[in-house]
Amino acid sequence: MEQIKKGIIGSILSKIGIENRVRQSLIPLRQKVQALPSTITYENITFHTADNLRLKGWWIKGNSDITIILSHSFGSNRSGWEGSDAKGNQYTINCLPSIQVLVDAGYNIIAFDHRACGESEGELTYFGKKEAMDIVAAVQWVGTKDSHLKKFALIGFSTGANATLRAIHTLEHAYPLLQLVGIAINLYWYEKMIQNSTKFFTGAPSFLIPLIKIATTNIVGFNPVAEINPGTTLSQIKSPVMIVNSEHDEIASVATIRSIYEKRTTDTELIISKGKDRFYAYHFIEKEPEIVISYINTHLKN
Repeated sequence: MEQIKKGIIGSILSKIGIENRVRQSLIPLRQKVQALPSTITYENITFHTADNLRLKGWWIKGNSDITIILSHSFGSNRSGWEGSDAKGNQYTINCLPSIQVLVDAGYNIIAFDHRACGESEGELTYFGKKEAMDIVAAVQWVGTKDSHLKKFALIGFSTGANATLRAIHTLEHAYPLLQLVGIAINLYWYEKMIQNSTKFFTGAPSFLIPLIKIATTNIVGFNPVAEINPGTTLSQIKSPVMIVNSEHDEIASVATIRSIYEKRTTDTELIISKGKDRFYAYHFIEKEPEIVISYINTHLKN
């Protein structure tokens, strides 16, 4: 009976065009990966996920025993993103200055393209659920490169921030000898986010949101309302985590971020950038390098 019900709903969504529109919204528009500055020595790398997708990235060898794994947001790639909202406002995310900050600090770094983004394989985004597999694959690649590297700072933005928390949970169980720190920037809780992001990015009317949720579940194969809740994931991990969001985030309100933070069971720090919007936080490493470096070193240089 449940399958028949789903089939009927899916047929209705298809006929009114909702499912196709939602599917298209979950396929990132691939943008060209911008080159690193010539002053940075790096290696182009390829690694595979547990579900056999080939991902592309950069490996930058530092003089530290700490490795940074950078996880970008939806639609972005390892170098950044350019785009606009439903009102035509243009935005740019440039990840290269942030990478330079981390290079100057001496860390080893992997910056890579998540599935369906940049030069990596894949078609759809999964709100951080399957992207967590990408991060785990990056950590595993480092283990094959140098088995002595056991300290990892996972830094993620938006979808990548959700993926970062989920990856930490997986790695804590699969590789208990690793030392892990998470920095989750621009987290979002799907149930809260969908109200704002639908309007902010597409201008779609709010009465379509229930249909969008159903169509999304049909397409990605899981219910993001139930599964994309970073507060739940945060409550399940032991490693130190820093959460960074802006006071005037268009997608995640301060109240929502605090409700996620309150689920912590570990050493968790919350930073709300006063008077800033969501796009400021995408450059937090570049804008506030001393906070990021101090947090990483405090928790991993022992």
